[in-house]
Amino acid sequence: MLLAIDLGNTTLKAVLFDRDGTAAWRVNLRHHNDGARLEARIAKAAWPTGITAAALASVVPDLSGPAAAGLARALRVRPELLDRSRLPLAARVTRPESVGVDRLLNALAAGRLHGKPAVVIDAGTALTLDLVDPDGAYAGGVIAPGPELARDSLAERTALLPRIELKAPASVVGKDTESCLQAGLVLGFAELVNGLVERLRREWRPEFKLVGTGGSLKILLPHLRPRPLVDPDLTLRGIWLALQKK
Repeated sequence: MLLAIDLGNTTLKAVLFDRDGTAAWRVNLRHHNDGARLEARIAKAAWPTGITAAALASVVPDLSGPAAAGLARALRVRPELLDRSRLPLAARVTRPESVGVDRLLNALAAGRLHGKPAVVIDAGTALTLDLVDPDGAYAGGVIAPGPELARDSLAERTALLPRIELKAPASVVGKDTESCLQAGLVLGFAELVNGLVERLRREWRPEFKLVGTGGSLKILLPHLRPRPLVDPDLTLRGIWLALQKK
């Protein structure tokens, strides 16, 4: 069984897939960009038996080594580190080497599993929209800060704005600081996505599959038009698919 591991900017996510790609087990480990903390959390996790192979995709280069070392000790299987060159996916952009491996894995999984052309909304630390063309190639996209990053930045870099819970307010018109922030960070980011999707329909293609993933998607989802097909394991499914072609 293959353990697929996605090392993102705030969390390490792992899913154990059986031979047909069904998720049999999962874990999420917050790392706070601290290699020693990540290794300790990996060591304490209750990893399943039956792992025959492991693959790690990382967008945090400084944590890739500690994660791989910790996983090798915990699993007794050395994880393969996936990079862009090892993915069965063409990238039709000016600098393919600059595209995050997570975005390419999302594109691979969306095109293979959900249809193409497609647009993937990934609402994580960064909010990205990524395009899969009719041939299944990665065709570019959009990057913005995610709602959690924007909230944390406002709390850290202003004197009076608090770190609020991200949930939709009763109205777009805030009546106190908390509801004003919620309107901007939840409703505002949802409208950012809606506007970009509509613009992609005008500038790129009128029809495409819309697929959503990422930890912040759930707070935006009720306000998205149209709602995407939700696949919380999209990046990890991309890892599984990449390994099937090796």
